[in-house]
Amino acid sequence: MSLFTSLQARVSTLGPLHLGAGTDYYPTGYVIKAGYLHAFSDQALLHGLGGSGLSQLAQLAEKGSEDSLLGIQRQIHASADRLMPLASHSVWVASGVAALYDSRIGQVAQRESGGRRIQNKLQIQRTFANPYNHQPVIPGSAIKGAIRTAWLDHLNQGQPAQYDPGNRRDGKESSQDLQKRLLDNRDVTDDPFSLLKISDAPYLHGDDIAATEVWFSISRKRRQLPNRSPKGVQNLLECIGPWRALAFAFDIRFMDASRALRKTTTRAPANPAELIAVCNNYYLPKLMRELEELGEREGYFSQEWQQPLQNLLSGELGQALSNGKAMLLRLGKHSGAEDKTLNGVRQIKIMTGQGKLPEYRDRTTEIRLAAHQPADLKNLLPFGWVLVEFPDSQLPQTHAFLRQQAEPAYKRKQQEDDWARTRNEMLHNLEQQALLERQRVEARAAAEAAEEQRLAERAALPLEQQAIDAFADKLAKDTASIGKGLGAPLAEDLRRLVADAERWSPEWRAAAHEVLQTAFAHLQVDRKNRKAKELLKRLADRPA
Repeated sequence: MSLFTSLQARVSTLGPLHLGAGTDYYPTGYVIKAGYLHAFSDQALLHGLGGSGLSQLAQLAEKGSEDSLLGIQRQIHASADRLMPLASHSVWVASGVAALYDSRIGQVAQRESGGRRIQNKLQIQRTFANPYNHQPVIPGSAIKGAIRTAWLDHLNQGQPAQYDPGNRRDGKESSQDLQKRLLDNRDVTDDPFSLLKISDAPYLHGDDIAATEVWFSISRKRRQLPNRSPKGVQNLLECIGPWRALAFAFDIRFMDASRALRKTTTRAPANPAELIAVCNNYYLPKLMRELEELGEREGYFSQEWQQPLQNLLSGELGQALSNGKAMLLRLGKHSGAEDKTLNGVRQIKIMTGQGKLPEYRDRTTEIRLAAHQPADLKNLLPFGWVLVEFPDSQLPQTHAFLRQQAEPAYKRKQQEDDWARTRNEMLHNLEQQALLERQRVEARAAAEAAEEQRLAERAALPLEQQAIDAFADKLAKDTASIGKGLGAPLAEDLRRLVADAERWSPEWRAAAHEVLQTAFAHLQVDRKNRKAKELLKRLADRPA
């Protein structure tokens, strides 16, 4: 019997999906232009601004004033055209995000009542991605966590947490103890979910449309208050774009409990059918309620998205979910506390105002939604809903819906491909320049090493040979004294060599004599010339 059974799965996004990476885009590392965020490295900043530009940035940073960061932002923003071709990647941004950037980059965000200025840093939270190709990845741990929540809810059957007299806070059973009780395990070593292995899911969209986009995350009341303008927290998030069909691939493996944990049975999903049914029983009612309450009742959702999705859930997609041919999950940030906690146990902390004690309820009063404009009330999307499909899934209507919704991303593909080609050409040119520079540096280093070696070897020679070689080097490099006779500058060096050679032994005087002959030819000296004869005579053999 095999140790495990395996199931292949593909993920389609039904809305924006943000998986926290703990990293941000900062406005000193990106520019927004032509509707896109263009992210660049420090090396690209060096190439884009040049030495003088970086020097200006350094001078601003050294000031350490409140205006320093703003000045740096303004200078980088002003260099957008030079930095765009050097970007490591470009990400489409919602129109409201681009407008916010243009209005605030290099500006003070706001002033407090005391006059203190609050810097506008314009950070954009990044989604989890491969650091080399910048393509998003859905971690297997995120998928497994969503499955675990649904499974624990299935085991709990809506029951409240048990009383725990050892819990000093409120006497209720802790989350950790609740999970151990439901899963019948002592610690992580025998946690039955260790039998469920889920791989990471890389981005593998068949049409290779851009994977990520930048949206607003805005806070909205579950029930809109009459005559109240929308207010609340807003953030900028890089998200995996909505409507990416079959865009991620991962594997689910079910381990054999008897061989892995030496147990005949465990309280964990034992096969795909059981896992899929439990997840759909947990997540599908939540999606339906969200569509009804936030969409139909409050009118938050785009009707071009909501109505076709509801039709699919009443038809093809709903049947596939019911038959275990597909599975709903909710992943990532802003997917809602209600979808990450158990029915019956859920106690969400609700802040009731400054100076007041918080309340604990089973529903939140506010939700986070994805928006193109921060004040929008009608064209919003929920975060985190994904559809998981398996090899035998047949959902042509669903895929047609996703393709139609993703049309704006398809229309942008040509521009993105053009930028990618430009970046690749620029990168190739920079690599070639870097290669040539490395070759120049290496050649210079090799020449210097060879010269050092030559000088070291010369230093080990007799002094006579050193003097002859030194003059021979000058003779070989000389151009100024060619044909100018004994009045040329090189003749002075020749006379000094002859003066030194007069004191040498006969064999070294003979070697100097050969150099003298060569120098006469270079200077075009007539050997019958009186001065030439005197030089030759001084190097002639002398009687012992």
